[in-house]
Amino acid sequence: SSNVAGLTIVFHRHAGEDRRAMKPKARAIALGAKVSGSVSAKTNLVVAGPGAGSKLADAEKHGVKVIEDVSHAPAPISLQSGSRAARPRNG
Repeated sequence: SSNVAGLTIVFHRHAGEDRRAMKPKARAIALGAKVSGSVSAKTNLVVAGPGAGSKLADAEKHGVKVIEDVSHAPAPISLQSGSRAARPRNG
């Protein structure tokens, strides 16, 4: 079981994003996470990039953990199976 299984994660998509940015989303889904487009009280984690203004504000409002954009990392540590680095609240 992965550390993101069952979590709801929002990835901020920013201008200039390329196909490599889809890898963390696909990995999260493969590890059992639900990927959402908007932040709510049910969100567990926000992966934010530059210009994530409203998503960051919503995350703060709901007390959701935010991690820095990892879209170009080869294997985001926060989404690696067995990692404890990004186990957010609600989980």
